[in-house]
Amino acid sequence: MTVIRGINSIEKDLSVIGTLIMGVRSMGCTFWMFTGSHVRGEDNFNAHSLARLAFHFEGLLAWMEKAPPQVSYHVAVDLGLF
Repeated sequence: MTVIRGINSIEKDLSVIGTLIMGVRSMGCTFWMFTGSHVRGEDNFNAHSLARLAFHFEGLLAWMEKAPPQVSYHVAVDLGLF
């Protein structure tokens, strides 16, 4: 919640994660609208699983037509297809 409050605030963040928060805000300025919100851990399971999976890939990786089965599975679960 601290990160979300920092991202949504207009105050300068002097905390240890202040540089990270300023970076997120900076990237958010490229969008017409940008807000952050907290998501419970159990609702964020698939995103977390995909992030862990990314550690097993090296270099730049792009999927043009078909994603690896591990990724397709997590997307299907997120869409409620499994």
